[in-house]
Amino acid sequence: MSELYGRVVEAAYPHVKRLVGRPGVFLLAPPGSSRGYILEGLLREGVVDGAYAYPKLAEELRARGLAVGDLPSAEELERGADGRVVVAVESSFQAVELKERLGKRAELIYMPKYFKEAAKDVDKELLQVAEVEHKWLGEGISPKLLRPGEAEELKKGRDALLALSPGAVGLRDAAREALGRFPFKAVSALSMELLAPALVVSAVLQLVAPGAAPLAALLGVAVGVGMRQLEDFATRLLELFAGRREPRDKVAAGFAKLVRRALEAEPYIDDDRLEAVVDQVALEWGMDVKTFKALVKNLAALAKDKAAGLDLERLEEVVRREVEGVFKKVEDALKEVKTQVSGLLAGVKVAFVGDVEAGLLYHNFVVEGGAPRVKTRATGRQGDVVVDVVTGGAFGRLAGEVLERLGRDGLVVLVGPHGVGKSTLAAYVAWLALWRGAADAVVSAEEVKTGFASVLENLQKNTGRRFLLLYDPVPVTAYYEPRAVGEEAEKEKERVRRAVEEALRAAGSGVKTLVVLPDELYRDLPPEAKEALEKYVVKAVLNDVEFLHEVVRRYSGCGNSFKELAEKIAQLDGGYTLVAKYAGLWLRERGCDAGDVERSVEEAKKEPKLFLAHYIWQVLLRGSGDLARKAAVPLLLHARFGPVPVGVTYVTKAVKNGVWRFLKPEDLKDVALESLREDELEPIAKWLAQRHEDLIEETLRDIAGLNGEEARKPYREALRDLIEALDWARREVLEEGGKIPAELGISKEALKVCNKIFAKIGVPEKRRGLETALLAFIVRRLAAVFRGDESKGCWQRVAFIAGHALAGYPKLPKRERLAKDVVEALGDALKPCAVDKYLVIDSKIPWFLIYVILFLHCVETLHVRDLSQSRGIRQRSSVLTPFAPPVIIITARETAEGLLAKWRKRGVRLAEALYALGLTALVAVLVTVGEVDEETADLLLRVASAAVKRIARPALVLSILTVLRLLGEKAPNIFVSLLAAASELERLNPETVEYIYDALQQLKDRLEAERLWPLVEAIRTYSNLLRTYSQHIEDRWEEAVEDMWQLYSKIRERCSETAPEGGLSAQCLFAAIAWAYVLAAALHSDDVQKYLGDLIKETETMKNLLEAAHPEKLKRIMKSDADLADWITILGSIDDAVKLIKQIKEHVQTLYEQCPAPSEVCMSDKKDRKKSQKRSKKREMRTQR
Repeated sequence: MSELYGRVVEAAYPHVKRLVGRPGVFLLAPPGSSRGYILEGLLREGVVDGAYAYPKLAEELRARGLAVGDLPSAEELERGADGRVVVAVESSFQAVELKERLGKRAELIYMPKYFKEAAKDVDKELLQVAEVEHKWLGEGISPKLLRPGEAEELKKGRDALLALSPGAVGLRDAAREALGRFPFKAVSALSMELLAPALVVSAVLQLVAPGAAPLAALLGVAVGVGMRQLEDFATRLLELFAGRREPRDKVAAGFAKLVRRALEAEPYIDDDRLEAVVDQVALEWGMDVKTFKALVKNLAALAKDKAAGLDLERLEEVVRREVEGVFKKVEDALKEVKTQVSGLLAGVKVAFVGDVEAGLLYHNFVVEGGAPRVKTRATGRQGDVVVDVVTGGAFGRLAGEVLERLGRDGLVVLVGPHGVGKSTLAAYVAWLALWRGAADAVVSAEEVKTGFASVLENLQKNTGRRFLLLYDPVPVTAYYEPRAVGEEAEKEKERVRRAVEEALRAAGSGVKTLVVLPDELYRDLPPEAKEALEKYVVKAVLNDVEFLHEVVRRYSGCGNSFKELAEKIAQLDGGYTLVAKYAGLWLRERGCDAGDVERSVEEAKKEPKLFLAHYIWQVLLRGSGDLARKAAVPLLLHARFGPVPVGVTYVTKAVKNGVWRFLKPEDLKDVALESLREDELEPIAKWLAQRHEDLIEETLRDIAGLNGEEARKPYREALRDLIEALDWARREVLEEGGKIPAELGISKEALKVCNKIFAKIGVPEKRRGLETALLAFIVRRLAAVFRGDESKGCWQRVAFIAGHALAGYPKLPKRERLAKDVVEALGDALKPCAVDKYLVIDSKIPWFLIYVILFLHCVETLHVRDLSQSRGIRQRSSVLTPFAPPVIIITARETAEGLLAKWRKRGVRLAEALYALGLTALVAVLVTVGEVDEETADLLLRVASAAVKRIARPALVLSILTVLRLLGEKAPNIFVSLLAAASELERLNPETVEYIYDALQQLKDRLEAERLWPLVEAIRTYSNLLRTYSQHIEDRWEEAVEDMWQLYSKIRERCSETAPEGGLSAQCLFAAIAWAYVLAAALHSDDVQKYLGDLIKETETMKNLLEAAHPEKLKRIMKSDADLADWITILGSIDDAVKLIKQIKEHVQTLYEQCPAPSEVCMSDKKDRKKSQKRSKKREMRTQR
């Protein structure tokens, strides 16, 4: 100890002696503060009753004859706190943890503060070298650094060590963004914040430097978890960063900088003189000194491994790129899992931890800064309200129970009324399960079909990932499609029953499963299903007053006590959590005045929907009858179709010029949206553009009369003005809507077709007139707006949106999520445009727009045999017409050629295929004015076919076919190929099947005689319809069979002409493929039985032809046969053709295995046989007549 060093320590000793002269536990920090000297003085003078120190210091003091114990636990220290106890721990991080555990019973004495006071007369430059600053503890000096002759060297070492802090390398902010709170219990609340950067570095190290495992073990001890749990946590962390570009780039750059600086700081890490500085930086990392030193040495070793022949700048760049490569591999691995799952299980979402936190699982559940939050579109002028999920009390206990039972039983069925917070609880549990390593990904399914469980079990084995299956049939995110009613309600019950059965199977096969059911769906389950589920049911009971009180407080932002209000809310018949939320939002709007809120809760008489109705009237509409009239049609649109874009509210609003009326289409020509905006309507327009909770939506449907007059009765007295405004709007819309079809030339028969389609999607008969009138009402106004200057130049964007809508993909992709070459191909289609205000909501396509398109083209289905009528209707009514100037034909053609060229090289990308579909739909409008030639039509239908094969909802294929039908007139060959692709989709409705069949009958005689592949595609369509959908064409099956056989005969004849010896030619290959399609139909139905004998005789020849179709042979034939070359081009490539032929061969083999005696009809199941027998009886009856 130098003279200066000793003088400063001696001068500080009395201050410490004075502080410890009373009962309590005193923690001396940090290292490098002469704590051995201080402890010895205190003990020899008898100032303290006991002393404890870390092992090395304790041994030194005991060697001097002093009674110093090894560090006890926090509990033991607390028990001895009646005396005066002094403790010297090894690092400041440990001191902070002890202080947090002991609370007021302990005091942390930050020694550098007193050393600085004792060194006031020391040279300032020397003091600067000795300065230390421990976050949360204070600042001062380390006496060990007061060495006049060594100041320059110590300053260099001090600077190198301080450059390692997480803030200095840019990792603190990135870590804090991801990990504001750990989802597992750390040693202390403070350590949770401190450790975030360390865990980020540890996660990256696991992949960049696997040899750093001992460091991870030390971190696990620091956090208070086991090694396996920490590894799972690190994996989740990498997945989280991999999907977020900005924090990912920060982490890569920060880690690279840290590696470089570790190499520069390593020579000083064990320098005893710099002990306090090392401890200071270790505390910033949330580590003890031992762990921090291990981190620096591991990073320095990594730097040396990478640094051969590199300067430090280059080293940093190399490490950064390597970390970026690590993230890329993680991201690719996640995409591969998603691809595998979605490839085998249609209609599912695969969510990793980053997806859940970004709102993919439930759009209103997000995680920001590590905190789970719920987003709500509030009324009034509040905008989005984002509050932390109330995770304590009853909610936390229930979440804990669900997690525990998921781990123990593998299955939990969460049951409760609407509006109690089941979906939020499910989202929170799923998020915790991912972070805690109970699962690697959540598989969320809207529908769970038979066989789902076994597929998921195999995927779990093949991908090496553990899945959590989440089935929530009525989550907030599902509300983009109106809830099932009418005929669909019974189907919904059946779907739930099937899903529950699969959930039991999934849990039995090792897939953790969480099912969320409202009370009524659970009650509707068959008794045997409920009996099987009974032991897995957890009741979602959250009417705990303390919990509801906290919900009210958080949503209100008020510091007041609302205990009495929470007590009243708790007495409601369900829906209490939702009511607490909206009570809070109401209080927020009214500046914490609880008068109206309390009255509305009392008047609700235990019925939550009545309170929510008061909220809509008092807060959204401000109790104004005039405002209700202005927004009446938008309210009706939202009640029926769900969210409507902001622009739609303004073009359908009512105005008062002496009398109330609606804006007419002619009023909207050349009118910009800004001129239509009104301040008082703006919050309503934004609210109507969002989907709200189930009970809110159901309440709005009640008020609008969509659930019948009986459901309206409870609201009539309190909401008379609102109901009158809605009824007035309904009458006006029906009156105008009744005139529109005649003006557009839409026949009553066509409207009946629309009504059939509406029936299939669950629209009650009484409401179908309103449905049609509302759609016609909005279509006319949108078409008028789109003819204005504001929307000019938006045609590429419209094509992109239309393609997504037609194919049933509601979410528009973000530019940054797409590959560079895809972004280049899409160009301006990715840029928001003026039309977005009318067509999309937050980059999502509302179900409302799907209905608009459905309406426009369902009326054309009747006119498949009278296309001139279709042309007239489309020209007058299509919202796409304003975006189809003839000039786009050239651009569309160039785009299609470019896409086809790309696809031949690297395959189809979904976003490109959907854009191509929308572009083709726009050009199809121009067919009505004769602007499109045959070659362009053919080219565009080829690119559009890629989207048809990837359609998300088979029910929408009818709209696609009707949109493109007029182009089919110009290019019948390729349109028949579209019909074939559509006929292979599952669960087609009768109207779609009839349309496909009618279009095929109309086009079959127009197929080019010299080409065979269109005949093959026609045969494929007939085969699919006869095998899968014969019940929908049962009055025309004889015609279908004969037409299919005639086409096959033509192809077979051409084969015999070109290859009499049976050798492979393009014609014979087509004959073999056609033979397989006809055979499939023949073996599944006695309708084709009369041709079965001929087909069986050809088996050997046709199978040999298929076997002979090797890639090299196909390439040789392609050179001389344009027909085959064209067919392969349509498929995509030689590889795609070979794959198809292989599938056909396998299918033929399967057919013969199912039917050992192929001379007879071989039904696949009893249903097929019954259907065939039924048709045979009908045929006999017709023959007898």
